Amino acid sequence: MYELNNSTQFDNTSDKTLDNHDFQCNGSWPSTRAQLFAYLFIMVSSLTGNVLIVAIFFRDKTLKTTVNYFIVNMCVSDLIFPIFFLPTRITLNEHKVSLHVVGLSPALLCKVIWISFGVSTLVSWLSMTMLAADRFRAIIYPMKPALFSKKKCQITIAVIWMFSIAILVYYTTDVLRVNTSKGSCNDFKWNSTSLSFLWIFLVLVCLSVAVVTLFYSRVAIFLHRQKNSLHLASEVVKKRAKRNRKIIAMLMIIVILFYVAWTPYCFTMFLIFVFHVFLPCFYVWFTSFFLIMMYPVINPIVYFVFNEKYRQGLKQILCCLWLCMKGTASNGRQENQVQTVGQVNQAVDNVELYKQNK
Repeated sequence: MYELNNSTQFDNTSDKTLDNHDFQCNGSWPSTRAQLFAYLFIMVSSLTGNVLIVAIFFRDKTLKTTVNYFIVNMCVSDLIFPIFFLPTRITLNEHKVSLHVVGLSPALLCKVIWISFGVSTLVSWLSMTMLAADRFRAIIYPMKPALFSKKKCQITIAVIWMFSIAILVYYTTDVLRVNTSKGSCNDFKWNSTSLSFLWIFLVLVCLSVAVVTLFYSRVAIFLHRQKNSLHLASEVVKKRAKRNRKIIAMLMIIVILFYVAWTPYCFTMFLIFVFHVFLPCFYVWFTSFFLIMMYPVINPIVYFVFNEKYRQGLKQILCCLWLCMKGTASNGRQENQVQTVGQVNQAVDNVELYKQNK
């Protein structure tokens, strides 16, 4: 499916056109060895962390809450990066990491790859928006019915995935034109329609970011004021308020990390495709790939730090793995001991038989 790129060298003096999606930049890209190490580390770490979160969620019935449903949904969307998208970056050439495809339908494969990238991002955005709305309703208006029941939460997650897949499939089939004459998935055919679609997509994202920021800002102010008036409250109310503060702190950190990962990328793409600015190649690689790919790595760490049940689930899984490994090693030693004893007994029998024959 994939092959090493042996094409001509990357030309930093090429025209600043929108027909080529390869990022025009100045200077040299990071060494292929450094890129390979970074991508392998990110792929293994993000795959391990997010799989552990999903496994712990399905093992522990007490984690079946609205917050954890959306958290696990974001973890599942993050798994798209190490499983589908990131391996395409680990085909190295002399200048940068890029995907080159061979086969019957390289254009179809390229579109599937970019669909997976877009779906993962859009699912995360929409899940964070729904989660912010749910926490806003639960904390600001605790006496009103919850915004999402478990069933509504599952239906909402299904709708998020269907909407994300549908909009990205439309984008890659009717708008995006992949030029695979050179075998590269990074060589796009841009036109006015695709740029208009891109602007609509960015507007939706900005609206989602604004809504999430507004919800969590309002919740943070409410919890700060509530903390100053809890000295006369019951222990049950104090524990509930403390739990809410911890959950909101975790979710706000996830949102901030999302901003840190994606804001430099959006700013870089804006400079490249709107103002046709040549940027340092290392900066382009760092903001366009490394920061975004690190986001699925850091997310599970935040969940383990802030959620005691995820930490307990992690300890249980690690203990099970340790016991299995220890049991396997112990069984191996016992088999060796039995085999050794059998060989000794066989030798003794042979000696006795030899004496009888003499």
